[in-house]
Amino acid sequence: MKVSTTASRTVSRLISSVAKRNIGYYAARSATSIVPLINKSKNASNNWNQTTIVSQLKTQQVHQVRFNSITTSTDGSDVPDSVLNLSIDDYHFHADETIELMYNDLDEFFINNDLPHEVEENSGILTITIKGVGEYFINKQPPNKQIWLSSPISGPKRFDYLDGEWTCLRDNTKLKDIIQDEVAENVDSSFQFSETF
Repeated sequence: MKVSTTASRTVSRLISSVAKRNIGYYAARSATSIVPLINKSKNASNNWNQTTIVSQLKTQQVHQVRFNSITTSTDGSDVPDSVLNLSIDDYHFHADETIELMYNDLDEFFINNDLPHEVEENSGILTITIKGVGEYFINKQPPNKQIWLSSPISGPKRFDYLDGEWTCLRDNTKLKDIIQDEVAENVDSSFQFSETF
């Protein structure tokens, strides 16, 4: 039975949504294998009844996917063994320690220099607000054992814990260096973290 491309995309988005919201990091069946669900879910006006599709997807068999078993980075280069073999406990220890250090150092720097900028940590997400520049978001990604950065200047980056530092495997930049440089440049004052991370 043939399904339109639009319907297939809609169902794929629904599958992704259900997988993320209701069953964590798991994968549900592909859009092509749930064609019977689509046909059952059409209402009288020939629109897709998303509630019915979602409720039927919740009952479908799911399979766990191991996201932390990646052996190459997004640019195709090999991931070092030390990154691959980092235990989840060590990951959490180093990531939590890094976020706490960043919060403490930046908060102290903004207060001591009477700067109108803010740093806050909420549920493991560090938000740095630089007036006139924007917001930085730094958060843990446990399934990948990474720390992710969203910068209003340099954009998004992903960092792996390599040789004691959070390093972007694509371009070898360090999380510490990016934040130090961009904060110092945009607050017109020298800034350095108290420790390497």
